[in-house]
Amino acid sequence: DVVGDLDGLGILDAIGLTDYLPLVKMNRHGIENYAFSMSLCEGGFLAWGGEFNRGWATISLSGGALGYLAANGLPFWVWVSTLISMGFRTSRLDLAFDDFTGYLTRERILEGLGSGLVTRAHPDSIDQYDKLFGRGWTYYIGSKYSERRIRAYDKAAEQHLSESVHWVRLELQLRGHRAAATTLAWAAGGFSASDAVGYLRDAADFRVDDGTVTKARWALRDWWAAFTSGLDKV
Repeated sequence: DVVGDLDGLGILDAIGLTDYLPLVKMNRHGIENYAFSMSLCEGGFLAWGGEFNRGWATISLSGGALGYLAANGLPFWVWVSTLISMGFRTSRLDLAFDDFTGYLTRERILEGLGSGLVTRAHPDSIDQYDKLFGRGWTYYIGSKYSERRIRAYDKAAEQHLSESVHWVRLELQLRGHRAAATTLAWAAGGFSASDAVGYLRDAADFRVDDGTVTKARWALRDWWAAFTSGLDKV
């Protein structure tokens, strides 16, 4: 109902982004099976139209694009709530959690992956091998084809920062029905940070295996409890 026969600029106007995007670039080709597309700020894009996607559109906003829009005055959470009320559906949601203090280290995460990890991910989809870029490392929990996946990596190394800088990032990636349901639930809760941490802990929880059957009663690893501030799963 929102898209109809609108072109790209019409769609941007309909969803309230025109005033926050002074520059857009029309692409020569479509993307993701859409006939038309345009590049937005800092890694974002809008795609629409075509025989199989008539009346539909997809907008993708990277972290850089979100920062750009926020810097230009977009009331982001109000805007997202408005999109939901208009019938938009989230097909992918990425949530990033950064540690600058030292709670998360390569050694602790690797230890946590080996014992006491509570997750719905299949054991075969827990990748404990380094994905090297320079001095860095990356570990995955969950298959890249699943609706829920966590990536833990050395963000400081990725950004080529000094070895004295501690910056480890956990990224929770949600897709499909999981992304749509989580976005609706998160919106209903006012987009609270505590809920976001709860979604992270629901995807993977680092606990101490005490040999009992009930994993929910296992104590959290000290560093994980400190990083998540003891917030409950959602």
